[in-house]
Amino acid sequence: MFKCIDKETNSDLVSIDDESEERKAYLRKKSANDALVCPICKIKVFPRLGEERLWHFAHVKSEIDCPLKSEDPNLFQARAILYKWLKSKFKSAVSIEKEIPGYNLPRPIDCWVDGPKGRKFAYWLLNKQLKPDQRFQLKNLQSSGINLHIIILDKFLRIQPSREIKINLSPTERELMVESEYSRIYQTWRDIEKFSTQYLSITEDKFIIYRNLQLSKNPGTYKGHEIEDFVFNVLISPKNGELVMAGEHKLLEENYKRNTIILSTNKYN
Repeated sequence: MFKCIDKETNSDLVSIDDESEERKAYLRKKSANDALVCPICKIKVFPRLGEERLWHFAHVKSEIDCPLKSEDPNLFQARAILYKWLKSKFKSAVSIEKEIPGYNLPRPIDCWVDGPKGRKFAYWLLNKQLKPDQRFQLKNLQSSGINLHIIILDKFLRIQPSREIKINLSPTERELMVESEYSRIYQTWRDIEKFSTQYLSITEDKFIIYRNLQLSKNPGTYKGHEIEDFVFNVLISPKNGELVMAGEHKLLEENYKRNTIILSTNKYN
């Protein structure tokens, strides 16, 4: 885990916020004073500040039952990429590994943003299939006024060989995909749905977004428009925290303007 609580100041410490030698000495001193505890189970943790792995905190007792005790290394790396990207946009408004009371989630929210005008953006990294009740809890979170964004690790990405862009979606991916107004950009007159889903490649540091997903003839297979870019080139909608590729907002504005003109023309015909 990247976050712990400093008992002496009752404040959060994030290991990857500052990786200087001064910070290293500070965290080691805190650990020597037994001041660092896990935010979830409240058991003592110690900092791991090596050169090969990302700086993080680890539980002292291995038998502790805590969702942050032993995590998938890919999820761990993806969370760090996501957090640093969000910090570049929203600075101190970003928090990591945020626990949301009242929701039976398998782990804390990976990243959270207190967005503009009181808006709340939550980002959940999907690194494995979820049980139906876990998917239900995430959807409950989404319906409670929190803008939830599911970002799937690209190890799940299953592209079907075809002349069109087609992907096979698991039940978890299908249930958690959402409608996006940016799918309008890529729609034809025959398209009905506006679904979108997004993936993160930790090996290439890229976001891969599929817009305008339409159910194909085969169950679980969707066709749509693929667009990808390096993480730090991707933008965020201030309205709902959605990932937006460079140029998409301008294309959306043009789409709305064009459709407004068409509607206006039809009104007088």
